[in-house]
Amino acid sequence: MRVVIPVEDTNGLDAKLSRHFGRANFFAVVDLDGETKISFERNVEQEEIGGRGRRVSQKILELKPDVLVAYRIGPGAFAKLKNRVRIYKAEGRSVKDVISALMIGKLQPITEAECEGD
Repeated sequence: MRVVIPVEDTNGLDAKLSRHFGRANFFAVVDLDGETKISFERNVEQEEIGGRGRRVSQKILELKPDVLVAYRIGPGAFAKLKNRVRIYKAEGRSVKDVISALMIGKLQPITEAECEGD
């Protein structure tokens, strides 16, 4: 399973979660099949205005995730991702916290946009 998580830094499993999907500095890409592997993709859209969530969503889809975990997600991004990726509400402060909660089934699905769009 491949999980994408918006983060503020590239500190491995200790990377701090971003509070805003479209404005995250990076996206952690965590592959959980076999040995856990983590990589980071820079969010080049973070400073853009207007439609950022939809553009970031396209970049996320290019990473081919099974799951996206975020604190909140706007309507444009949610609309683009909801039928292609399982979306869960983040819990905790780090990638490690999110992965642990996901693996034990503690994360709740996001079923609608939870913030204003970009």
